[in-house]
Amino acid sequence: MKVTRVFRRRLLALRSQRGSSLILAMSIMVIGMLSVVALMSYTTVSLRSASAYQTKTVRVQAASDAVDLAVAEIRKDRSQGTPANPTVTVRYDDASATCTAEPGSGAANPGGGYADRTVRCTGSYSTKELLWTRVQFVDLNGSEPGAVAQELERRVGS
Repeated sequence: MKVTRVFRRRLLALRSQRGSSLILAMSIMVIGMLSVVALMSYTTVSLRSASAYQTKTVRVQAASDAVDLAVAEIRKDRSQGTPANPTVTVRYDDASATCTAEPGSGAANPGGGYADRTVRCTGSYSTKELLWTRVQFVDLNGSEPGAVAQELERRVGS
């Protein structure tokens, strides 16, 4: 009988739940800490990508503004964007735009008047090209230079 009592005590000791709450609390803490670390990592990556996106947007907008200034300059002066004056360059803060006349742009017509002008413009920010566009100026046969300026195509890079 003495042997049976010893086995019973050991069996009861093994069945005891003493210390299991500590293990449960520790595992909940570890899971919680892992969740917090994952959330902090996600937040950091989100902030970095938002900052990069904002920087890119600001640069593309500055390049677009430079192209708009170049188009406005070409629009008001019929001699620009023609074979005689094919290239126009404009600086706007850290951005710049270069517009180049297409062949035959604004050339004199044999019957009098002038052909419409078409230019290709490249917008850059800190020497990196970000924007490409093609603009046509409807000059109404030379009588009203730049009466209409229409964008034929636009491409934005990264």
